[in-house]
Amino acid sequence: MKTKIFIFVIAGLAFSLYSCNNHYDENGKNDDLYGKDINLLMPVDTISPLDYGLSFIPIYSDSFTESELNQMTTLIDMIPDFIVNGFKEKYLKWVETWSRPEICIHSAPVKYAESDEYFSLLNYCKEYGKISWILIVELLSKKSVERSNFSVECMLFVHIFNIDFSGNRSKSEHENLFWYITDCYWSIFVTNGPYGPSYDGKTPTIFNTTTCFAKNLLILEHENILKAIQELSVPEVEE
Repeated sequence: MKTKIFIFVIAGLAFSLYSCNNHYDENGKNDDLYGKDINLLMPVDTISPLDYGLSFIPIYSDSFTESELNQMTTLIDMIPDFIVNGFKEKYLKWVETWSRPEICIHSAPVKYAESDEYFSLLNYCKEYGKISWILIVELLSKKSVERSNFSVECMLFVHIFNIDFSGNRSKSEHENLFWYITDCYWSIFVTNGPYGPSYDGKTPTIFNTTTCFAKNLLILEHENILKAIQELSVPEVEE
């Protein structure tokens, strides 16, 4: 009897660890969420920005300071109204699709980024390039301040920067920044939890990593975004 109880307890613990680690293989990798190239067993203090080809040390946070919010507002106030309004119009049309029965049953952000309205917004963002980045950062910052558990806006950056979740990583600084942040989040999660003393009960999500990415994108590209806004040719209004 004692042997059976012992086996049952061991099996229960094994299943619990398997579930909490969300199908990690023996190399600490999770193919279900982020692809095959994330080493979840790597201690976070051994992850160096230099190994990711980064020229600066990213800020590790998925919340925005008052100073960062003010910086965003200053940049957005410089953008012509017709661009900001066009962005808002297409964004709101995309938001309306989220309640469609075939979409709202899903929890994965990617499922919300398959409609015609989404691609209309995505193409609009690509048309205005760096100017649109600050508008997307603002969307993510609002969700961060609200501590929203639901955000699919992150998919815009995933598609704009062609972030590949299959494990085939490019050499671009933007994608390297995204994966550096992602690796840090998951390494901390695995190191500290789910049974570690610092575990806060939250599993890293694409929203956490993309919001942190957005913060650092603002640092990395601030001057280039400002330059793009200043160089924008505003169409003349016919009288």
